[in-house]
Amino acid sequence: MASGGEDKTIYIWNIETWECVHTLSEQACHIRALAFSPDGKILASTGIACSIKLWETSTMKHLKTLERHHNWVKSIAFSPNGCFLASGSQDYDVKIWDVASGECLRTLQGHTKQVNSVAFGPDGSFVASGSEDLLIKFWSISDGTCRKILRGHDNSVQSIAFNPDGTVLVSASQDHSVRLWNVNTGDSFATLQGHANWIQSITFSKDN
Repeated sequence: MASGGEDKTIYIWNIETWECVHTLSEQACHIRALAFSPDGKILASTGIACSIKLWETSTMKHLKTLERHHNWVKSIAFSPNGCFLASGSQDYDVKIWDVASGECLRTLQGHTKQVNSVAFGPDGSFVASGSEDLLIKFWSISDGTCRKILRGHDNSVQSIAFNPDGTVLVSASQDHSVRLWNVNTGDSFATLQGHANWIQSITFSKDN
């Protein structure tokens, strides 16, 4: 397990003993997002910076720094096979990175405000992005085209997540609502209300 915060430090925790086994203090900024690769061998970190760092979890060695964004990186996510990393930024862009080489493979442009959340579809063929421009977009990994645009929120989209089988996307917004979307059609089929303020994070359980 990993945690990162305002002290510019990443802590690695043993979940059996609950002891801190590593600290990574080579950070130049507050930590805003962390993501483990599916096989657990790589940790990605980012914060109030334009770059993303990759770490080897067995040794906690710094592997590489990914630098192509022009503003803070808000969200990072590994593809299901661990070969790619997606990042969303305050520069309005989504970038797709080759994890092995650190090369930026694609820059996906189309949002008109910052990108707050990115998530790969379970088959890894596309990535979704949620933005302050109220939109959720589906992007093809193979050619970088925007496959679909989901409209319905009345304020910034803060967080998105797919259910385990990839048929449903859930989104959380500053409009105080959670929406569920049919991935195939792009239609919103349910709106959950009850929060009295912004909703910052959303996730599915593994059993849907």
